[in-house]
Amino acid sequence: MNPRFISPINLSNRHLIGLFGLFSIGEGFVIITGGIDLSIGSVFALLGRIFVDLLVTYQLPWLAAVAVIVAAGLVLGAIHGFLVTRMRLQPFVVTLCGLSSMRRGALLHQ
Repeated sequence: MNPRFISPINLSNRHLIGLFGLFSIGEGFVIITGGIDLSIGSVFALLGRIFVDLLVTYQLPWLAAVAVIVAAGLVLGAIHGFLVTRMRLQPFVVTLCGLSSMRRGALLHQ
């Protein structure tokens, strides 16, 4: 009924909502299992900066850049998982330190 419903800005928001929906599913699994992850936003910021750098500076094909970023995300998640499950560190502390270091990395990677 609203003519602005089909506007380009509203249609682009629809894609962002789906993207955040996917992120929230992963975070939901962490919360349901009794964990906490404070570093997820900083991980996205760092990997986003690296992704753009791979595309622009190193002129990597976008599919290769996506593969590198997914692999890097898996490695970061595995490191956090190792620290929490095998080293028995508190998830709050691990992800808070991860938040700090990822944010620093995203800011320094300019």
